[in-house]
Amino acid sequence: MNRANPTAATAAATPWDCLLRQPPQRMAPRVDPDQQMAQPGTKLARLLAVLAERGSCTTLTLSACTDLESRQVWGLLKAPRAIGQVEFVDGRWQLVHGFAGRDVERAAALLRDLGWRVLRPSVGGKADQMAAQA
Repeated sequence: MNRANPTAATAAATPWDCLLRQPPQRMAPRVDPDQQMAQPGTKLARLLAVLAERGSCTTLTLSACTDLESRQVWGLLKAPRAIGQVEFVDGRWQLVHGFAGRDVERAAALLRDLGWRVLRPSVGGKADQMAAQA
């Protein structure tokens, strides 16, 4: 007990004090979607591997091959679909041919913002055909 302020010791013992002064809560670290997709052994990596092996699959086939529910398949493929890595056409999932990756897309966007013209590589995949011009 503090002699200068006799209520100081009792103020910390009130039930309201523990509610108003909660310790800081730890939050889970944010996972970069690129790193999450690149990790082998993840559910998403299994889905992408099945698509690469089979070409195109229905949601039911992907569910059976990966032991996931159909809603999990849709949830896991939502981000790759948004960035253009996979597509859902006529009830079937398939990998997008020629998907360059998020890093390449970001680099191309940066070059475009700086005034450069960025061309997509041809179907042949020659690196010298992707040119950036002013």
